Amino acid sequence: MKRIGCFLLLLGLLSCEKDPAPWDLNCEEGFCHYLLYKDSKVAVYPFSDGVSAVIDNGDKLVFEYQYQYKDNPNIADDEFSERLLFQIDPDLDEFILEGPEELSDALTYYNRFCFCIQEGSVAPSSGRITGRRISSSAWEIDIDVNIVSPFTMKQIQTRGVFRP
Repeated sequence: MKRIGCFLLLLGLLSCEKDPAPWDLNCEEGFCHYLLYKDSKVAVYPFSDGVSAVIDNGDKLVFEYQYQYKDNPNIADDEFSERLLFQIDPDLDEFILEGPEELSDALTYYNRFCFCIQEGSVAPSSGRITGRRISSSAWEIDIDVNIVSPFTMKQIQTRGVFRP
C-alpha cells in the first residue's frame, strides 16, 4: 500500500503544469523562436511596392523573433508564420527603442509568411522594444510594437531570451 501511495504522489507531482519559461510566453497558438545573430546586419532591398528585410553579414547584433502558428491538418494552406527583425550596436549592454523614429533607426521590420497576399517587410508604426544583455551570448528582450499596413493590423507583444 505504501508503494501505491508513493506512486500516486509521484504521478501527481509529475502531472503538475510548470510555469512557462520566459521564451515561451505568448506562444500558446504555436511555436516561438528568439534568435540572436552576431556579426550581422538587417539589409533592406526593394520588393514590389515596398521593401524586403533580410539578415546579412555585417557588424551589428540582429534579433529575430519568429512565431510559427500551429497547423490544422484539416485545412489546406492554413500555415502562417511571422517574424520581427531589428539590429543594435554590439557594444551596448542595454537599450530602449521607442517610437517610429528609433524603431526605424534600428531597421525594425515585420514579415508575415502565409498563403496570402505578400506585402514584403513592414516597419512598425509605433511601439517599444527594450533589452538587456544577461550573458555574453544571451539577451532578454521585451517587444510591444504595432504593425499597420494595407493587409496587416496587429500588435506584437512578447518577451524572450534571444540566443544564437
